[in-house]
Amino acid sequence: MKTPRARLAHLAAHGTPPDPQTAQQMSVGLEATLARFDSEIFPYLAAGGTEVQFVYGANGRGKTHYLLAVEAAARSKGFVTARIDCPIGASPFGSLRTTFEMVATSLIAPSGLDADAEVGVTSIIRAALADGAVYSAAEVVAGIKASKYLCPEFRNLVLAYGRGCRDDSLTPSVRDDLEALLAGSQTRSVTVGSLGAFGGCLIMYAAAEDFIDLSRQHLDALAQRIEPPTLLKGQFPSSIRSVWTDLDDLTDPQTSDQAFFLALADRIVNIGVESGLNDANARRIGAALAKDSAKFAASPTSAIVREFVKRTATAVLLEVKGRG
Repeated sequence: MKTPRARLAHLAAHGTPPDPQTAQQMSVGLEATLARFDSEIFPYLAAGGTEVQFVYGANGRGKTHYLLAVEAAARSKGFVTARIDCPIGASPFGSLRTTFEMVATSLIAPSGLDADAEVGVTSIIRAALADGAVYSAAEVVAGIKASKYLCPEFRNLVLAYGRGCRDDSLTPSVRDDLEALLAGSQTRSVTVGSLGAFGGCLIMYAAAEDFIDLSRQHLDALAQRIEPPTLLKGQFPSSIRSVWTDLDDLTDPQTSDQAFFLALADRIVNIGVESGLNDANARRIGAALAKDSAKFAASPTSAIVREFVKRTATAVLLEVKGRG
């Protein structure tokens, strides 16, 4: 994780946390939602269950923050995670193979919390076979072999790689070939096979409301697949299993409540304290931010959370640097 000052700088520049741990540290209003993950979702996944969730909200509402907070919670429970961004000009979900290639190259082990941690499916295998891992190498290989969720071609590649790592018998060329195959390289001949059965997996999508509006106007085929069910929308705010969930329904207090912004400002000031901000200055800047919180809570839109984070982090960062 980055230093406190580096985290402040990132928040000031982007308005979103730089990593899952920071998101968890400064989360506001998600306590009940994350508690449901601990008590319901994660045990369900650990038992082999599968779930798909869609979360939507306006641009700047906090979707990235939410995904990062869930990622941190999942890692703390021992789950492997992968986060895929869809920036302008990219199409990671353009095809099934492209999606899985992106996932395979983005996976990170629960222990890989550092910014420079190794990522990718092969790093997961090495972490599972490393000294001090929860299971022995023999148990890992046996579990892979017996898995009913992995398609045969992929399972065989994982087995070959795992056994090679375990026995220290992988030559550089074989290692490169296997890593390329495991990551879905287009230059290697490998059949993905049936991908219909997934166990112990949560797939979560976050979409902006304007993306839904765009699809309604110009992408009718897509709109039919991503349109939130109007009969269910907003009726079950406590249901974590809704196919589509408004981020506001998962947050308490909501952004219309000044308490939300007061708590968020307090979390950011705490990062400033970790950066060397003294208590007197922390109280002074906290009082100034309280006025901002009332103004932002009165906004007619919830899409101003990111702007509040940027403004607050900038003020705290200037104070830390001695220019506030």
